[in-house]
Parts: sequence; structure tokens; C-alpha cells
Amino acid sequence: MQLPFSVSMAFVLFFPLEPRGAHPYVPGNVAMALLRHLLSGRVSILEPEHLVGRSAMCSLQIAETYVSSHHAVLRWMGSLWEIKDLGSRNGTFVNAYPLRVGKPWGLDRGDVIAFGEPGQDWELTHDDAPRPMVIPLSGGPPHVLDSDVNALPSTDDPKATVFRGVDGRWRIERRTEPTMPLEDQSRFEIDGRAFRLSCPVFGYRTQTGLKLEARNTRLIVGAMHDGRRAGLRVENGGNIFDLGCRPHHDVVLTLARHRLSDTIRGMPDSSAGWAYEDDLATELGISAAQIHVDIFRVRREVASLGIPDPADVIERRPRSAQLRLGIGAFEVEEA
Repeated sequence: MQLPFSVSMAFVLFFPLEPRGAHPYVPGNVAMALLRHLLSGRVSILEPEHLVGRSAMCSLQIAETYVSSHHAVLRWMGSLWEIKDLGSRNGTFVNAYPLRVGKPWGLDRGDVIAFGEPGQDWELTHDDAPRPMVIPLSGGPPHVLDSDVNALPSTDDPKATVFRGVDGRWRIERRTEPTMPLEDQSRFEIDGRAFRLSCPVFGYRTQTGLKLEARNTRLIVGAMHDGRRAGLRVENGGNIFDLGCRPHHDVVLTLARHRLSDTIRGMPDSSAGWAYEDDLATELGISAAQIHVDIFRVRREVASLGIPDPADVIERRPRSAQLRLGIGAFEVEEA
């Protein structure tokens, strides 16, 4: 059934290294800039401005007496990495060559850096551009933002979603709070833990560069013969993307039925389709925690198509714990 309405879619940093060539915290298809300590095998993923020293404020904290509080800084210059000694007590060395204080030095992949103590060497094993990351302030590995929709602390427990909007800027959505914009170095909390966003400022996208547009998006969601395991297709600008039949599509089908039913009963569009999370969990026969996992999976599928603001595929009212299908142009195909 085609609906006669549409709504626009407002659709420190070091840790043990795994075997060489692999890294447990970096997706296999994501190019990252990495420093590797040659003696211990520890790795530091480089931020756009990567401060090295003893201070807890440093991206790479080295708690050794031969390292100064703010010892050196590595910076991404748009096409290469540079390093600069910040007036350290024992100096900074690149390939055993001592750097002049305050004078930038261009780095190449494979260069070996020593901070204050020759022999305590760090190799620039990868010199790719920095990537956006969410960094836990209490220590531990960063969360690399390898998609436009990312779950924190994990995809199996998405207490928060960090996503990129149509303007290319990052936002965070938590279950009980309104969506909040994020800038480089923004700090926020998730379930009592503090985090910081590290984001290259040159990496923002603009709507002009997108091939797909949210206003042209339409969903077609259909039930199998048993009424479950919903199939989902996305239409956009004449293109049809079949996302198949998956368990997490059930939440889309159920919310689509709610919105369709409310619309047929004459409910205003702004009020149509909202369902309480607990009621939805009971209706689907799953836990409220599983609903959040399923919502994340749906959003990430839509994000993979290049459609902006995929977080708005399913809208939230955080204070009342309500959800609804956020795309008004949809069709429900009942078996």
C-alpha cells in the first residue's frame, strides 16, 4: 500500500600490538597512522595533533624520567606527518639524528623516532591520514569511527550512537538525552565513562558531494508468511537497494505498521507512529536491549548506501523512551 504522504528524512593511546600486520582496534579496511614501540610492541594510533610526553594530557603518554612533560608533537599537514621537539630536556631523534628545538621535520613511513633515550625507538609503521576516533579518557584503546553510524561502547551494547549528519559533522545520540553535536576535542559521557572525540577538521563532507538525497528516500518493508523476518528495500532517486530479510528488520516492519495504523485513524503526522520501547519489546518478543542493537544495525545498513542522516530512519523521543519510523514515505507489503 502506497501512502499519500511523505515526510523529509532529517535522515592514552597505547596498548599491546597483535601479530604484525594486524591490529585488534583498527578495522581491517581502514588505513591508519601508527607508531610502534620496537622493544615492547606497543602501538599508538596517531591523532591529527599527537602530543607526546609524560603528562596525562598527552595523546601518547610515556611515563619515563628521560621523557619531558610535553616532549614533542606529531602533526598531520595534509599530505605528510611532521614532528617537532618542544624544548625537551633530552631531545628527540629521527633515525638517530637529533632534531633542533622547534624546527619541524617531515616524516616518512619506516622512520624511527626516539623520545629522550636513543634505543627506546618508535617506528612510524603507517603514515596514512588520521581518522576520526572516540577516545576513552580513562585509558584503553580508541574507537575508530569507520562508518557514518557507530555504536559505543560496542555494536553488541549500543548505549550511544555517534553518527555523521548531512552536513558532515558528527553527533551523538544517547538513549535518555537529546542528540548533541560534536566538534573536535568535544568531551561527553556514556554510562558514567568519559570520552573525547578526535576528528580531523579537514574531513567534513558536504551535502553537495552526496549521490543520494534523503528527501527522495522511500522504504518498502514486507512480512514473510509467518508475519516476521521482515524484508526491507530502499528506493532513492530511481535506485532500488534490496537489504534482504533479516531479524533486525522486524523493528522497522512493526514501527511501519504503527505509523500506518495511526495515519489511517486520522492522527496528525507529528504524532503518528510513536511506540514506547517497552511495549515494542513486548510486541516483538525481544528485550529492550536487543531493540537498540537492531536499531543500530538498520541505521548502519542505510548508512552504507550513502544516504545522509541515517540515524533518522528510526526517530527517538529520549525523555519518554518512544520510537517511530522516521521516514514518512514508505510502503508495507503484507504476506
